[in-house]
Amino acid sequence: MEFIRTTHNVGLEKVEKELDARFSELPPYPYLRAFRQGISTTSRWTGNEFKNMMKVYPALIRDLLTDDAARLVKLYMDIHRLSHYISHTDSTIKMLKDAILEFTELRNKSNGPLVSNDVVDQNWYSPKIHILQHYPEWISWKGPLPLSSTDRGETWHKPLKQSFRSSNKGPQAMEFVLRDQDRQLAWKMWEKTLPPSERTPNIDDEWEEDEEEHLMNRASTPLCQEMEPSISVSVSGGRRWEKVRELGVVQEDLELERLVELTMTTIRHIQERGQFAVRVRRADVEERGAIFIKGHLGLMVKYPEVHDRKTMITEHILATSSHAYGQDKAWTKPRFDTVLVRYDSQEGDDQMANRRVARILLLFSIQDPESAENRLSFAYVQLFRTVRPADKASGMFKVVKDRFEVIPIDTIERGVHLVPHFNGFGTKGATSKSEPGLEVYKEFWINNYVDMHMYNTIYSE
Repeated sequence: MEFIRTTHNVGLEKVEKELDARFSELPPYPYLRAFRQGISTTSRWTGNEFKNMMKVYPALIRDLLTDDAARLVKLYMDIHRLSHYISHTDSTIKMLKDAILEFTELRNKSNGPLVSNDVVDQNWYSPKIHILQHYPEWISWKGPLPLSSTDRGETWHKPLKQSFRSSNKGPQAMEFVLRDQDRQLAWKMWEKTLPPSERTPNIDDEWEEDEEEHLMNRASTPLCQEMEPSISVSVSGGRRWEKVRELGVVQEDLELERLVELTMTTIRHIQERGQFAVRVRRADVEERGAIFIKGHLGLMVKYPEVHDRKTMITEHILATSSHAYGQDKAWTKPRFDTVLVRYDSQEGDDQMANRRVARILLLFSIQDPESAENRLSFAYVQLFRTVRPADKASGMFKVVKDRFEVIPIDTIERGVHLVPHFNGFGTKGATSKSEPGLEVYKEFWINNYVDMHMYNTIYSE
């Protein structure tokens, strides 16, 4: 923030106001903390809040930074992500070491973004910055850093927190906590003398996590050893309307451009076993007659974790005309999430060569014309065109709104978080009556730092 204030010759209060407005405009995303009122009003920062802020920060401030400052932020985020790997090879350790060396050099250069603008003194180190230098050797010596994290000891705090919540939280609270722990220990020792069928459920299972930790923990489901991990997509979240509706009526009511034509084209594409350049024929419409569809509110997407292919990550993708943004129920707006789609098989030099970003505007299913027992699930989407090459300083891809299409939902790979491409100062900020950010802006950054899986899926170098 001090760098932005200096390079743009504005007051710190104006910088804070601009960042708050940008945070309020961010599209929601599963398991991502939303700062609807910005970050300047946050009086108590926890580790989870810092991590959530970091996930969106590179894209949020990209236009306010010079290339070397954006590079500095990217290197820090690379260090953060690489140091949280739970499995390493010699190449990943080298990537971490190179990122730390370049970060240190750029940070200390006399003509670098921080020293040249008097944000920090040359060769100044804080302990947390200095300790980064030792990460690669520690990993080679003792293994992945998360296995040595103090977070592993947090589980021992949960029974104490549970006991404190049950107390009167007054002067006698500590005495109550200690007595409660003695009681629980004695109860467990006594239960060990009973046969398993007579034991009560483990009291540890009843301890609840803190609300912030619960919101941040990504749902995952271990797979059986025999199962091959793969991406699975299915409709979920209930019906968008009660009964089936005719496709043409839905097109008119929701003002969805060429919904009927695009649906028929996609059906022909499936019937012709994936042949490209298919066109809808008048005979297709006449023979098919009226098409009745079911509307759905969301998708459930499952895909394997990066370092544990036997564990699946679960995401819920929403496509609804009414959704409460955050805890304030007054912020009820449409929510049409964005996804990463496997679009074609063309070759390319980057990770977006055979992928497209799409915003789901309608989820629906129809009767399979070739099987009375099956239904076909589709999504009417707005595709985004990828701008190439990726931004060299930040490593992020920019996407621009493009045409509409109907796609089978099994082409969806995972959700994707888009950050609007802001332009200088003057962002108004979101209110309960303003349109969602995905409606207002035309250009977006693909946020490849939102989670570990996206960091390892979309990258430019």
